[in-house]
Amino acid sequence: MNHETLYKAVEAGISELKKSQAVFKEATIQERFSDGMVYGETKEAHAEIETLKGKSTKKWVHVTIYRHETGRYEVNSYIL
Repeated sequence: MNHETLYKAVEAGISELKKSQAVFKEATIQERFSDGMVYGETKEAHAEIETLKGKSTKKWVHVTIYRHETGRYEVNSYIL
């Protein structure tokens, strides 16, 4: 997914993870990206999952964002 702003990219990544019924501290993800990004930069954020589909787990959520030279943001979110 590509987004015009970093805020929208972060929110999209978190939203995708929530669709999997993962409960985690969103602020942990948001804080990682709070200082912005320069062109051509990739940043990652990780947070421990409290529950996944109502059950405890040892898995983590991961959000990776890349800022293209055009200024657009590409986000990838997943659970491992």
